[in-house]
Amino acid sequence: MVADKEKAVDNSRNQCSAINGKADKVDWSAQQRFGTSSHEVSTAEAKQINTALATFCKTA
Repeated sequence: MVADKEKAVDNSRNQCSAINGKADKVDWSAQQRFGTSSHEVSTAEAKQINTALATFCKTA
């Protein structure tokens, strides 16, 4: 599902910091963190990423 598992974990942890810190533009930051040159993350996908991470981030 991901090309670099360690990078995906790091990106998830960093995204949790943004979510838990109630940062502005969390959807935009998900797009930047999880998008690649071969797959641009849409706004809808970014929202799904943040929803998927929400429970995990509560314990992170």
